[in-house]
Amino acid sequence: RLPNLSNRPEYRLETKNIRIVPAPERPVPEDLLEQIRRQNHLPRELSLLDPKLCPSLADAFAKHPWIVRVISVKQSFPSDVVVEVEFRRAVAMVQVTGGRIPIDGTGTVLPSEDFALADVARYPTIRRAGGRNMARDHVRITEPGLIGAARVAELLAPRWSQLGLEAIELPKSPDSTVKAADIVLQLHSKSGSTIIWGRAPGSNHPGELTGAQKIARLEKYVAEFGGFDRPNGPYEIDIRHWQEITRRPVAKAQASSRRDSRTR
Repeated sequence: RLPNLSNRPEYRLETKNIRIVPAPERPVPEDLLEQIRRQNHLPRELSLLDPKLCPSLADAFAKHPWIVRVISVKQSFPSDVVVEVEFRRAVAMVQVTGGRIPIDGTGTVLPSEDFALADVARYPTIRRAGGRNMARDHVRITEPGLIGAARVAELLAPRWSQLGLEAIELPKSPDSTVKAADIVLQLHSKSGSTIIWGRAPGSNHPGELTGAQKIARLEKYVAEFGGFDRPNGPYEIDIRHWQEITRRPVAKAQASSRRDSRTR
C-alpha cells in the first residue's frame, strides 16, 4: 500500500540539469553533457529512485574521450545529481598526414572538432623527423618516445610563443633496442635553428639536466642574443652539457651529419 513516488517531480531530474564539477571550459565542449546523453542513449529524464542511477551515470561519463576518470556521482533530494570528473588536458598537436591531432600527456587522441584553428596554432607541435607518419591506434598515439615529447611540450607550453619555438621532433626511426626514455629529442625554432634537448623529463639518466635547467638555458640564450638564430645563425644548439651551451652553424652540422652517415 506504499504510494508510488517514481513520478513525483522531487524524485525526477531532467538529464540536462545534471551538474558537472568542474564546469567544462574550452576546449572541452560546452555541450559535453548532451554528447554523453546521446552516446549512451540516456533518457531525457531520470528517476532518482533508480538504484542503478549513480553507477550507470559514472559508466556513461567515463566513456567520453575528454574524461580521464569519474571521481564521484552524488544524488540528493530534491532532484539533484552532481558528477565530479577529472578532464583530460591537451598538451600538444601531433603532426600526421593531412594535419595535426590533439593529444593529452598520455598520448590519448582528443576530439579534433573541439579545437578551433587558433587553438591548434597555440599548442606545441610534435613531429617525427623526415615527415613520416606517427604510429597510432584509434584512441592513442603509440610512437616510441611520444610520451616524453608530450612531457616536454607540457613543460614548454607557457613559454612556447615567447621562445619562438615551432616543433618538438622525434628521431626518424629510433633503433628498436633503444628505450623510449633514452630517445634524444630536438626542438625547432621558427627562425630555423635546431636545439638538442636530449632525453625527456623523468628519464632519470645519470648526468641529464632537469627540465627546469634546460628551460633556464633556453631563456638565457634568448635573453643574451635575442633569438636562436642570433647572431649569425641558424644554428644547431646543444643545451645538454653541464658547463655551457654549444652551437654550430646549421650548414656545418648538416655536413657533419652527412659525413657520419657515409662512414656508417
